[in-house]
Formats: sequence, C-alpha cells, structure tokens
Amino acid sequence: DTYLDIQANHTAENQRTIIPMSGEELVHPSQMITQYMRFRNSPGKALPCFSVIMTPFFYFLSGQENAITNATQALKQENPERVNLLSDGVLINLSQLETKAVDFMLKLMIQVLVTHKKSPYQALIDYGTALYKACKTPEDQIWVGDFTAAQREWIEAAKVL
Repeated sequence: DTYLDIQANHTAENQRTIIPMSGEELVHPSQMITQYMRFRNSPGKALPCFSVIMTPFFYFLSGQENAITNATQALKQENPERVNLLSDGVLINLSQLETKAVDFMLKLMIQVLVTHKKSPYQALIDYGTALYKACKTPEDQIWVGDFTAAQREWIEAAKVL
C-alpha cells in the first residue's frame, strides 16, 4: 500500500497513524478492484485473477445475501475462462487462478467470519469448492490450506450444514 509505505518509511514514528496488526486482524485483497477493472475492459482475457474472487464475499458482507450463491452457480455452469462471477455481465477468466491463491483468499474470507463470530455458512464452502474445481485442484488438496485452528473448526462446522 503506497500510503502505508509513505507513513512507515518517510514519516516520523510519533506522527504516524498506522498501528501494528497481526495476520489475523488484517484482510487485504491486494489488487481486487484493479483486477476487476481489467476484466471489465478486456472481458474473458487471461489476466491475473487471484483477488477478484473475493468480490462476491464483499458483496455478501454488504448485504447482497445471494452474491456467493450466484457466484457459485456461475462457476458450476460456465466455462472457467468466461465466468460472470458478479452477475453483472463482466466475464472473468480464471485460467490463471491457482490453488494457493484460492487457499489464501478463502483463509481471508473465513478470518473475517471467525473474527466477527459469524455462524458457519455452507454457501461459502460451496463457493470455495467451486473455485478449487475451476482451477483444477486435485480432490485431496481441496480445503487443505494452512487454515488456523479456529478457521478449520469453522470450515468443518460449515461442511456439515
């Protein structure tokens, strides 16, 4: 983040507005909006797409309760290279999506839910599984990432709903 860099490296410590955070306190989908705008300008083109997959989650958090379900349906019905992920006509090409990125973005999403004590939510499990399948993750690697114990507990509880 360019603003944090300026504060961290070019501002006297007593004048900074930044504070230390642990990994469990921070959710920062780097380049999410930039990636989305690139797909708007070049629908279906093979582009970096690691963060844009968090957008349905943020829509969900903002009150659009069907955003994750709609994204999951789009992933299941459409070619992973031309997914209308946000139901807005913008075609997202997930051909560059990798398992490692899916693991990381799901970890961030679940961290938000765990931190805010949100009940396990089956729709997020379905969305994550559809993302794993879109990037051809081997079955034995789906939902294996380096989730924390609290995140793993949330995942397991959501899976049985």
